[in-house]
Amino acid sequence: MATDHSVPALLERFGGVDALAARLQEVAGQLRPGQEIEAHVEVEHGFIELFRWRSVVDQVLEPLVHLSLDDARAIDPSFEVGDDVGELQAELLPKVLAQL
Repeated sequence: MATDHSVPALLERFGGVDALAARLQEVAGQLRPGQEIEAHVEVEHGFIELFRWRSVVDQVLEPLVHLSLDDARAIDPSFEVGDDVGELQAELLPKVLAQL
């Protein structure tokens, strides 16, 4: 029998939005070590998004947590050094849900 990964079912299983988001982030962190992954649970519309956050820097020393200014400006020209960029990780969500 398949596990129900609908948002209402996951909320019931994990006891609320905060607990579900924490578990999603924990599993995502295991699948993507060294990356800062943040989970957004949208209850009203019933969807989940995972974002990888990186800081904009002049010189990239750690690609898992830093993004060059040129690469950031390719996403949005208004980014400056010191900004944080959230990148949607849609391909990661099915892998995370499979681990729940």
